[in-house]
Amino acid sequence: MPENPVVQQVGILRSSFDSGRTKEVSARKKILKKLLAALKNNHDEVLQALKSDLNKSEGEAVASELALLYQTLQHTLKRLCWWSRSRLVSAGIFNFPAYGRIMPEPYGVVLVGGTWNYPFLLTLEPLIGAIAAGNTVLVKLPESADSSAGVLRKIIAELAEPQVVISTNDAWDNVIAARYDYIFYTGSERMGRIIMRKAAETLTPLTLELGGKSPCIVTENANLDVAAKRIVWGKFLNAGQTCVAPDYLLVQSSVKEPLMRKIRIYVQKFYGANPQDCNDFGRIVSDFHFKRLTELLGNGRLICGGENDAKIRYIAPTVVDMVDWDSPLMQQEIFGPILPVMEFDTLPEVVADLKMRPKPLALYLFSSSRAEKALLATQCSSGGMAVNDTVMQLAAPKLPFGGIGASGMGAYHGKKTFDTFTHFKSILHKFTWGEIPLRFPPLNGWKLLIIRFFSR
Repeated sequence: MPENPVVQQVGILRSSFDSGRTKEVSARKKILKKLLAALKNNHDEVLQALKSDLNKSEGEAVASELALLYQTLQHTLKRLCWWSRSRLVSAGIFNFPAYGRIMPEPYGVVLVGGTWNYPFLLTLEPLIGAIAAGNTVLVKLPESADSSAGVLRKIIAELAEPQVVISTNDAWDNVIAARYDYIFYTGSERMGRIIMRKAAETLTPLTLELGGKSPCIVTENANLDVAAKRIVWGKFLNAGQTCVAPDYLLVQSSVKEPLMRKIRIYVQKFYGANPQDCNDFGRIVSDFHFKRLTELLGNGRLICGGENDAKIRYIAPTVVDMVDWDSPLMQQEIFGPILPVMEFDTLPEVVADLKMRPKPLALYLFSSSRAEKALLATQCSSGGMAVNDTVMQLAAPKLPFGGIGASGMGAYHGKKTFDTFTHFKSILHKFTWGEIPLRFPPLNGWKLLIIRFFSR
């Protein structure tokens, strides 16, 4: 039986890592600069691919993918020398005379698996961190977004660096059959569980960026106009195919009707009377996901939307009222342009409901009340939280991004991406010119008295 070609690729990457070249910060920066140049050289091709796969407009493609990648690369290049330095720390009184050092070192061979909804951002941002940390990398290209995968292949080929290669096999079963030193996966909870089980066989550390049903809560203390505008934008960005999109809306009953009116106004203001003709509204990535989403449309009462066209995989921005926790809309992450709405009377009842459900990737609250903000922040666990906005926490490089529980594990963004792909090795340096005899037997007499003193 022929050897799995991915295993062969990983073997080559391991040899490349063992050569020691990637441990030179100058070599890492060279690759990152080449990646920045390759992205700029293929700027138009990136836009065309995103238009083909997801109907992303130029403005949305630049704002939600390319601009963030340029920011990440420039931020990393500027700070990499500092991040890569060893740090001196105290070794403590019991080690005198000595000092400690914390030395950042790469894991080795890393697997980075991208996904289709933001194929460039979610493939290349973790790749940037893995390279910056000094690893060699096998890239698993995103599935379903074929045009984007083709351009990603071209960009990575332009690096012409043996430290970064694309998997020769698209099947996850074959990709995870190889042994890695670290795995970074973005995608579904189902595949995340499979990868985690495989990683457990070799005790391989990993980061899982999954998803879940991210709630968006609007209280009577919210600015309803701001809430409506930012909820509509965050939910229908990329046709709802965003891991941190508001998955469902919880609205205090006293402000539900005025909020619904404003949401309808902003849907029309952003996407026109017929969003199918709007250049800024995307399409569902595949027939499979189109079918899955349209099967959910028969639930609840339509506030707006519901129109769809299978030929072009179009589903209008849709808001659905009269939904409860048992509705089919509430049983899985929607990952599409359908927003279920439920109402509540008091915020403590919302907290109680959320505590009974899997921890989401994001939690959104629209409120001007400090007490309400504190209640949600301290009582509800989530990967991250945004107050009076949606999705924009992703654009803050100093805020680590990641899930908790079923929504994932580990985090990245900014320096946290470098840290994710780095092992911080502790080193104790002892001097030979002095010795505290306290630790050596026999431990009696004055030694025992001192030991007893420190144990009280």
